[in-house]
Amino acid sequence: MTALLVPLDELRRRISLAALIGRRISLARRGREFVALCPFHHEKTPSFYVVEDKGFYHCFGCGAHGEHVSFVMRYHNLDRADAVEKLASEVGLDRSKPSQQRPDVASRRPPPAADKEQTWIPVLPVPRDAPPLLRPDGRTIELINPKQAGTQKERVRFRPVMWWPYRNAEGLLLGFVLRMEFRKPDGTRGKWTPQITFCAGPSGARRWCVVAFPEPRPLYGLAELAARPQAPVIVTVEGEKASDAGRRLLPEYVVVTWPGGSKSITHVDWSSLGGRDVLLVLDNDQWARQAADGWIDRSRKHHAGLVELLAPIAERMCVVDPPAELPGGWDLADAEKEGWTQTDAARWLVQHLRPANVIAAATAQPNGQSVSNTNRGRAPSRNCLHRGRLEGLVRKIITAGQQREGTLRWACGVLGAAADNGDIRPELAQAMLVRAGMRAGLGETAAQRLVAASFQIMGALNEGERRRPWA
Repeated sequence: MTALLVPLDELRRRISLAALIGRRISLARRGREFVALCPFHHEKTPSFYVVEDKGFYHCFGCGAHGEHVSFVMRYHNLDRADAVEKLASEVGLDRSKPSQQRPDVASRRPPPAADKEQTWIPVLPVPRDAPPLLRPDGRTIELINPKQAGTQKERVRFRPVMWWPYRNAEGLLLGFVLRMEFRKPDGTRGKWTPQITFCAGPSGARRWCVVAFPEPRPLYGLAELAARPQAPVIVTVEGEKASDAGRRLLPEYVVVTWPGGSKSITHVDWSSLGGRDVLLVLDNDQWARQAADGWIDRSRKHHAGLVELLAPIAERMCVVDPPAELPGGWDLADAEKEGWTQTDAARWLVQHLRPANVIAAATAQPNGQSVSNTNRGRAPSRNCLHRGRLEGLVRKIITAGQQREGTLRWACGVLGAAADNGDIRPELAQAMLVRAGMRAGLGETAAQRLVAASFQIMGALNEGERRRPWA
């Protein structure tokens, strides 16, 4: 019975749950959690999650759920007393003595605050026996909002004005993004687009919840992307509504977008765009331009945009930027509402195509602003060519590994735009890029050809010689 004298809080303090389980099975980090093949049943796809900050594990395949002691019990087929004893021995606790802490001190210490937010983990794909999210009257069924646990808003029902199902490459449902609209205090209309996933929670409960997709988050349009591997891709920046309109106006393209808005691009899985021709089609607002071109916040920290994230993996990439005279927030959904035809949309793409090199201009902005309406289409300012920026470009090329050619093309766009603006001599820019490509492992001839070709393509785009985007 001595094992029962071991304080369980001390056991948990001495070894994390991930470390305990990681000694027995192979864990892989996925965002803030760890995932593995479940040790308690046979499976080919990992469904066993370790949620370190909440102190429990859960398998979505067999329903196994628990903490330190229960894992040791189940893994080693022990009763609770023996599991505690084994765990105590593993962390070096003396099991024969009670805790050295004086009882009166322990009794005066307040208990740790209960975790107000219950943990609900998305189950992907959504099980076939999950209830429909939406009722015939357009309202959702009752949802759990874990961030409002313990309040009147923990259980909610929504009436969305629009909703979009997210599916994986096989077409299986992953969850939804809803659009709710409301009136702001100033009388203008606001919107809220929560992500809704089917989750497993406390005591094995399963419910639809206001919980975001686990990271890395899926793209909207994965099934069509997989079904048309040769088609060029449009990424609408940003929103599902514009994406749906883009599919109707530009059917020769696969049109995708992502959940979470402009500040969440680093939480998204972009790997499915590898090797594809990509057009970034922007809304007419600063948030879309920041999402595309990146920005620098007030602390001088650089935040990568989609151009910087996708250039190393995309085959080719350009940006379609609406003219400044259009209303703020204008997008392809507005174009469709205005009666555009497919021919109108295709012509508009060509007219407002720019090379994907304005990232340098965006990173030159000190106040978090992206490329302004008055400066769109112009080359970067001298601020982007300080020594640290140039060293950063070279370092990206050298360390790009298998993505070195795509990274080199992107760097050609950055320095090529600077050369057009007179910030750097073209021959110096090309020489720097060739040397960086060689240091990355390319042969001298291959590096020279790639750099020369990239500068020629960019020059053609800047001069308007490229009359139509990829078809």
